[in-house]
Amino acid sequence: MTVVREDGLVGSAFEALADPTRRSILILIADGEECTAGEIALRTTTVARNTVSTHLRILRTAGLVHERRSGRHRFYSVDQNGPARHVLTTLQTIFRTPDGR
Repeated sequence: MTVVREDGLVGSAFEALADPTRRSILILIADGEECTAGEIALRTTTVARNTVSTHLRILRTAGLVHERRSGRHRFYSVDQNGPARHVLTTLQTIFRTPDGR
């Protein structure tokens, strides 16, 4: 059995993803298009813009979301260089079937 250590940013990423709203936000921006907090709030319809901003800050701190500033605007996208890849690898290891699939 392979033992997977959960530490550093990977652990923070799992903590951030424990919240269903943050998971929803990450799924919304996973299509590759950059979005502002206001655009995300419009798409979710149940979360206010300032609440979305708070969730985005947590996702960014966990290394899951990248923030790009342009003037007064902040654009968010999935951080391709963050721990997201390690999180997926960990989940694949956990849920791998006995025959390796």
